[in-house]
Amino acid sequence: MSKRGKANIPERILRAESANGFEADRIRRFRYRTRYFTGSGIMGSKAFVLATYEVFKGRFYANRERVPRRVKGIDGMYSMKRLAET
Repeated sequence: MSKRGKANIPERILRAESANGFEADRIRRFRYRTRYFTGSGIMGSKAFVLATYEVFKGRFYANRERVPRRVKGIDGMYSMKRLAET
């Protein structure tokens, strides 16, 4: 039964999420973080991020050497920016 003026989660979605313990697996977390692709510029394995940064290094202005940072919640994924958990 739905209450007027209140947000409702469909029962089938609630059951599915409950079965997963309300946790997003690696694939779902990656899918929902599309903002990283525009926010970080370079994203991938540590080796990929380092290699790609070297190619475009001359186009960036930085006072210090840039290093890839881990993307929290996605093992093995790195970015040139520290990306906040949302």
